[in-house]
Amino acid sequence: MKEKVGFSRRLYRKVLYRNIDKVYEIHFKQKQMPRNRKKVLDVGMGFGFDIIKKHRQGYDCYGIDNDKARVDKTRSMFKKNGVDATFRVGVATKIPFAANTFDEVICSHVIEHVPDDRKCLTEIYRVLKRGGKVYLRTPNIHNLHTKFHTGIGSKLPYTDRTHVREYEKDGLAKLFRDVGFKVKSVESYGFFPPFGLKLMMVVSHYLPWGQMMEYLGERFPKNSAEIRVRASK
Repeated sequence: MKEKVGFSRRLYRKVLYRNIDKVYEIHFKQKQMPRNRKKVLDVGMGFGFDIIKKHRQGYDCYGIDNDKARVDKTRSMFKKNGVDATFRVGVATKIPFAANTFDEVICSHVIEHVPDDRKCLTEIYRVLKRGGKVYLRTPNIHNLHTKFHTGIGSKLPYTDRTHVREYEKDGLAKLFRDVGFKVKSVESYGFFPPFGLKLMMVVSHYLPWGQMMEYLGERFPKNSAEIRVRASK
């Protein structure tokens, strides 16, 4: 089913993505490391910026996303820059790759969209090699945006209306361990204001707000923007 997108969200995406080709150009011009014979999968890769970084570090790159347009865009940009990579349309609860395939998996701001988050982690566990690593990022439910909107009784209080849930550190770590992962670290990062989140994200592409948000996240870790988990199989 095609996603219904309102006018404000269409405008937000248009502004946010208008310089996307320039962003690709900047990423692909960075220093390239020698191939390391390791495979990395990006689950829910979006436009593939995380996977481009792994390519620069020498990895063989794979990615999936449920949005065909984003998969096609990422595939075309890799091809345009002479990079061989594999991208498929797919979902996090049914990853279209064989078991024990990847040395690393990236899953950035995906699990909060998935109805069955345990199945998502189980699939990541399945496709990782023994000793393989997963790097996951997801919103912290105690961020000020969610707390503010929960406090005023908003029907959809989360930082994005498509989120099924958001997480706290202990519960997320337990979910990883229940699936079978060895949790190496669970860290807080970044910061969200209580309102005006989308405006902040757009403006941050033009003004140096990133360092300020990182500083606030360090000062107030309980109310950080996101949780970052590093675990291994």
